[in-house]
Formats: sequence, structure tokens, C-alpha cells
Amino acid sequence: MLTKLAIYTRTAQEIASSRGLSFPTVLLKAVLANMMFGHGIKYFSLYNLAQVPIARFRDYMTKKQLEPIQRRLNSAEGKALADSKLAFHDKCLEVGLPSPPIYALLTRSNTEDLTNDIPVISSAENFLELLIAQGDATYVLKPQQGWHGEGLRRFHLAGSKIAYLVDGVECLEEPHSYLSSLLSKTDAYLLQKSMMPHEELRSLM
Repeated sequence: MLTKLAIYTRTAQEIASSRGLSFPTVLLKAVLANMMFGHGIKYFSLYNLAQVPIARFRDYMTKKQLEPIQRRLNSAEGKALADSKLAFHDKCLEVGLPSPPIYALLTRSNTEDLTNDIPVISSAENFLELLIAQGDATYVLKPQQGWHGEGLRRFHLAGSKIAYLVDGVECLEEPHSYLSSLLSKTDAYLLQKSMMPHEELRSLM
């Protein structure tokens, strides 16, 4: 029970921070989505229910309803490709589809550089150096293995500190503690610049 509560709390914090929403409101909606409509925290994130009126939660399929359809439509190979952001990025480039550049893989391990000249970073010093070299921008960190925005972190560099929003308030953190906190939860993150959908696409969302 405590583990499930911790997962809900952490995910609600991440959603609230990345989307500029109120953490208590997001957590309350996540709990109600589960208790009243059968939507677990992953599907709460998948459907972006944090920004959907509670009365419309019933319009979305539950995991139990959706997974049999997914198994019929998706091959095991396709699922494996979709589950790895790095492999999916490489596949997009291979077939000529544009994909935002990946600046680094942040990981606990001191592994060799990956394909496509993507550097591997495991120290706060190298993390800060890379951000300074890339210049002023809003960045995102995505778990290498993950789905539908779970674990996504959005931040920017403020001097030599990491700046991010919590309940609409900007927080500053030293790169070392920020990186240590991230890698205590997930083995590896991909670093990219934050992108916004084209205005025509946003009008359809």
C-alpha cells in the first residue's frame, strides 16, 4: 500500500511540475480516477487526465479494456521498439523521420558512448558542462525505458543551478543533488531540448 501511495505521489509531483499544475489537485484526480473509474496511475498519465474534467474520465478505456486490443494490433517487436526511446529515435532517423536530437544519456553506469555519437554522462560536472555548451534553453529528461510521459522532467539552467517548477513556483537545485535524485529512481534518462507541437497540431489537441 505504501509503495503504491509513493508511486502515485511521485508521479503526481512529476505531472504537476512538468505541466505547471497544482500537485494536490493532480494527486486527488489520480486517486479519484483509480477509485471511481478504474484508471491506474500509468493510464492517468497516458490519457493526460490531470487536465481532463473528472466527469469525462468515464469516456476513456481502462487498462483491462485496452490491453487485449493492443495485443491484437501490435507485434512484440513493435512493442519493444516503442518501449525504448533510444531505439525508436534511431529507427526514426533510419527511415528519414525527423526526431529531436538526443544530447546525452544520463546514467549511473560508466559505459562507453552509444551509437550516433550520443555521450554517456554519469557525473554532475559533465552534466553541467554539457548544458552550458548547449546554451540557454528548456530541456527535458525522459526515462530511456518508459512510456507516455511517465518520469518526464522539464527544467532550464539558471546560472550554475537547475531550475524547475513545482506548483507554479520555481525551485533551484544544485546539479549534483538533482542528478543523484533522478538516478535514484530510474537507471537512465535521455536529455533533449523541450519541443512544442506545431500550432496547427495544438489546435487539434
